[in-house]
Amino acid sequence: MTLSRQFSLVVVVACLAAAAALPVSRPRKIEAEKRLAQKPRLFGDNWADCGQGATELSLWNVTMSPFPVQVGKDFTLTLDTTNDNVITGGTFKTDVYLVGVPVYSETDDLCSKHTCPLNVGNVTLGITTYLPGVTPPGWYSLTIRGTDQDGLPSLCADIKFTISPWSG
Repeated sequence: MTLSRQFSLVVVVACLAAAAALPVSRPRKIEAEKRLAQKPRLFGDNWADCGQGATELSLWNVTMSPFPVQVGKDFTLTLDTTNDNVITGGTFKTDVYLVGVPVYSETDDLCSKHTCPLNVGNVTLGITTYLPGVTPPGWYSLTIRGTDQDGLPSLCADIKFTISPWSG
């Protein structure tokens, strides 16, 4: 194992150990459970359109249901966008990070997940996936980057969410 891999492994273990060692007081847990029980919830400042006008789909809303995300269950991520051009195909890549460390990556064909073409105007993209029961709690970020049929940028979304140890 290279020195770089050993260092990366030590950093991941240290981050996970630090997160597991954080105390959770019962009153704060109850307050958090009440606050997080609103389903579906708008993410407010926890998402961003990282395309900043340079993509065909402009992101204007993100919702996740159920919220909070629960391990061992399906969850749906919905992206509300406005489309500037007809998109007849393309791909999108999803990268998931736990406290900044890459933990999952997937590339999909747009038309295998959504009905094509995506016409000009408001377009809602929904993705439902299963979150395995072994998923560790923590601070996650999700980046979705898409390209159209010509390889041009079609979407860029940065989304942040938390999986709590008591959300299951």
